[in-house]
Amino acid sequence: MKSAAALAFLFLVLIASPVLANPVISCHCFQDRTLDPSQPSKVDPYLLATTQNSFLASTFEVSRSQVVRSRMSGTPAEDLWITYSFGQKTGNSPDALQRARRSAGSWMAALAGAGRQPESFGARIAEALRSGSEQQLADALADEAIVRRLDIELAALDALRAGGATTQEILLAAFLSGRAKRPALDIWSEVRAGETSWGLVASNLGVELNKMEEEFNRLKR
Repeated sequence: MKSAAALAFLFLVLIASPVLANPVISCHCFQDRTLDPSQPSKVDPYLLATTQNSFLASTFEVSRSQVVRSRMSGTPAEDLWITYSFGQKTGNSPDALQRARRSAGSWMAALAGAGRQPESFGARIAEALRSGSEQQLADALADEAIVRRLDIELAALDALRAGGATTQEILLAAFLSGRAKRPALDIWSEVRAGETSWGLVASNLGVELNKMEEEFNRLKR
């Protein structure tokens, strides 16, 4: 009888508790990781995400698993661009920079407190710091890294941003542009118009969709 009563009580608790009865699962997993020729755009979300994660890991010399864990725990990509970029520029750890940011109230104040003035990072980054917009700052730092690593003109990235491209799209378009020897804006425009997909373009160029980190690491050599 006691065990029956205990089971009945547990059942009532499960029904009464939405957290237990319907656990919230926060997962950034992707079901489609390979190109399906019949539905080529289904792999695009995975390709865009893994390209950004792999580029962050390769460029800022952190493990890709660390980047993925941060994203899965809810850390915005913008936050990673900022902390990894300034970590590389200042020699401070991302954690230390985040603590300084929270204490100072803004990135501009945090960096000034560390003895770095906005102008020391260049005009574009300084402008973004003064704007107070973390989105603008993340975009500027991402563009700087993409130009440095992928040998593409900043004007090409500005044209993509003016058209509404996201950082993930800009990064992948810039990478595929170098492989295809075609303007990044043309590739992005064709994908946006539905004429092709990111996965199809990458596959046609011989890019292995699940080996983007290796692709970026090769650029270092």
